[in-house]
Amino acid sequence: MKISWFVYLFFIFGFVFFLETNNHLLVRHPSSENLERHVVFDLDWTLFSEFDPKIIQPDPERVFVVEGKSYYLSSHAKELIRFLHESGVHISYFSGGHKERNRALLQQVHLDGVGSLEDFAYKILNKDNLTVINTDESKPFTERYKKDLKNIHKNLEEIILIDDDFRFSVNLEQKKNMFWLGPTYQVLENFKQLPLYANTATTYLPATEEAFDLAKNKLLIIKEALREAMFIQEAKKISWSQAVFIVQQKLKFKEAKYNQYSSNLKRKGLINKPLPSHKHFSCQELAIHFLK
Repeated sequence: MKISWFVYLFFIFGFVFFLETNNHLLVRHPSSENLERHVVFDLDWTLFSEFDPKIIQPDPERVFVVEGKSYYLSSHAKELIRFLHESGVHISYFSGGHKERNRALLQQVHLDGVGSLEDFAYKILNKDNLTVINTDESKPFTERYKKDLKNIHKNLEEIILIDDDFRFSVNLEQKKNMFWLGPTYQVLENFKQLPLYANTATTYLPATEEAFDLAKNKLLIIKEALREAMFIQEAKKISWSQAVFIVQQKLKFKEAKYNQYSSNLKRKGLINKPLPSHKHFSCQELAIHFLK
């Protein structure tokens, strides 16, 4: 007996409705009791990427203009930050940009029901807070300035830094506190836009569509990696930084391609994808949301 498409769609929409209304049963949430965890975000090329609007015009809802420069908010940035906030993690920002610019960017990005990224930040540090190790201005920026996480939290076992440039670690001890993003690229919303940069001098472009897709989904993958690190920390009775180091090493972002671990985390992230809290969805919209 053939089953009509209507029946198939009924089961699909029913399953999506179950996912949405019973998300608390399907997604494991680690216990955060008596654990202090800190996550520090870099800004440039981690949460935001500066771009030239004469070259590309990305989704305007994710574009923020500060001091005449255009910045694009990274994919899944809000999801990651909301997850950390709801998990009781202290969220800070440490950028080599100047104070006014950094705060202006953070003020413009809002999480529904929570406020701007500035509103609930633990600390916001800028260029004035960098550690100067070399005053020779002919040297690259990362050879002159470093980020000392002790300026945010003294206990290094309870803090990590998510950054696109591993050279910002102030010493060997803090290299293990770095969650390095691996290669990052110019703003692209899909791989077919690559020719837009054909007449530019930039070398920060993905060599393959897989590299592009991985870069686009890195913050989503990191969200699930940090969720897993919370369980590892509690199960093995180790520090937050040690647990994060374990999952970070498994991702191998340096290779600019998926492995089994990062693929699995991406899939988990898409299943756990949150819905905007201010909007009511039809069954069709729910299905599209989870399948896209």
